[in-house]
Amino acid sequence: LVGARVIDVGGRERGEVVGILPAPAQDLLRVATPSGERLVPLVADIVVGVDVAGGRVTIDPPSGLLDG
Repeated sequence: LVGARVIDVGGRERGEVVGILPAPAQDLLRVATPSGERLVPLVADIVVGVDVAGGRVTIDPPSGLLDG
């Protein structure tokens, strides 16, 4: 997943996956955004699609998750 583009459900590009951080409850995607790095929980309610071949992760972020 590292290097994949991160796109929201509206089709807006939000950043790029730069790493995966293992965590006790769920792993976190480290996403580089224009306003800095953000952590996105790797859960089905937020990460709604993964296209490994296409290099794309689709997210439905709750309000404020990617705000800086």
